[in-house]
Amino acid sequence: MASCKNYHEAAIEGANDGIFHGDHIHPTVMIWASLNDEKMKKLVEKVAEYDADYADDLKEMFGEYDSDVEDIPIPFPFSFGSEKEFEDAEVLLKEVADITEANAYSFIVEAMSVDDEEDTVPSLFTECREGKIFLTLFDWEYNKVDEEEYESSDEDIQSFRLKIFK
Repeated sequence: MASCKNYHEAAIEGANDGIFHGDHIHPTVMIWASLNDEKMKKLVEKVAEYDADYADDLKEMFGEYDSDVEDIPIPFPFSFGSEKEFEDAEVLLKEVADITEANAYSFIVEAMSVDDEEDTVPSLFTECREGKIFLTLFDWEYNKVDEEEYESSDEDIQSFRLKIFK
């Protein structure tokens, strides 16, 4: 298992490869987990209950990793048309985290700018099972403009947390 900071840095690197596009982002959650064949099978079955095509995509993606030596980032789109869709996604993510015994999750979304409350900027949030949290804000050229470390009990960060490790 990697350190929480390593998961966060890997998520930053991964976001630069296909999630961040300079003028927009594709909101995404990544569940970080050590997987074996049994966990992968259960995970694909659970995701198939919600989206069979995406379950097939995950199954194919797992073939690209050596699960014996690395934690695998399991990506999920994180954009919703309604509160119900968000709640359903949060339930699925919690179930995935439980099945995989996830070590951490990261998500990239637009957050309010520190400089201008009318503006949004890309942000990357990582929470690890042991309670560490990292939050990084970027400009639209994907340069870090702010980075903070928190504990899961910190009041300032509660609105960002998903109900995955709660």
